[in-house]
Amino acid sequence: MGNPKLQKLRAEKKAQSEQLTLGMWMERWLESQRTGLKPSTFQSYQRTINNRITGVDGAAGKLKDVPLVHVDRQAVFDWWDGVQEVFSTTEQTNYRAYGFLKSAMAAALERELITANPVQIKKASKRPKPKSKELPTRHELQAIVDHTPRHYQLAAVLCYFHGLRIGEVLGLKRDDVNRDPQTGLWQVRVSRNMQRLQDDDGHSYMAEQSTKTEAGKRTVPIFEVFSRYVETHLEEVYQGGKYLTMTKRGNVLMDTNLRNELDKARRAAGVDKHVTPHRGRD
Repeated sequence: MGNPKLQKLRAEKKAQSEQLTLGMWMERWLESQRTGLKPSTFQSYQRTINNRITGVDGAAGKLKDVPLVHVDRQAVFDWWDGVQEVFSTTEQTNYRAYGFLKSAMAAALERELITANPVQIKKASKRPKPKSKELPTRHELQAIVDHTPRHYQLAAVLCYFHGLRIGEVLGLKRDDVNRDPQTGLWQVRVSRNMQRLQDDDGHSYMAEQSTKTEAGKRTVPIFEVFSRYVETHLEEVYQGGKYLTMTKRGNVLMDTNLRNELDKARRAAGVDKHVTPHRGRD
């Protein structure tokens, strides 16, 4: 006869395993990843998992309710097929979601919560090829700048012609803009990044963080042809606020608001191509 106490413990463990759904495990795994991640990165993980695994309905949403120990390859294939059907135009996000699911199940295997990792789809493991882009011409970008309100023209110039990320532009302070002592030309020092986050109530706000990578900390020379935008901004726009570019009322500028201003300028300029603030990085 077996040990009654050991049998009881095994039965209790099995019962607990039956109650742990994949959705519950994804939340636990995600929380275990929080340490060491920037808040913006953590929230990005959270959005991807919620929008593709734990917070969706239909075929793609069934997986979250399956007990972790019963998640098999067929269940994973059904989830992936559902994701491909509903979110067919977001290949990069789908790829990331698959990667998170596979990592979470690998962690469950390591903890002996499951006996094998069922997330094994060859096609889903292949990184999607970036879509070809129709890049705007220099004249089209200049037209967008010309139609941008003067309050945000310097931001547009730094994004479109100098390769700064939108968060890097919004994080610039007055002391970050000065003249090169050798050439006399304007330059900007990039040392921080503004990132949009959400508080516990779901309200968005901009938070100051370090640059995306250490290599992101750099000094960028301003082409002489664009010096007038720097000088106009410092003399006529900047009012001594915390950041170089803020709202017309002196509040911290949301990245979404700046994107909207630039997109309105694109339409006003008659540019039909898809142009984002990061086109200067292409």
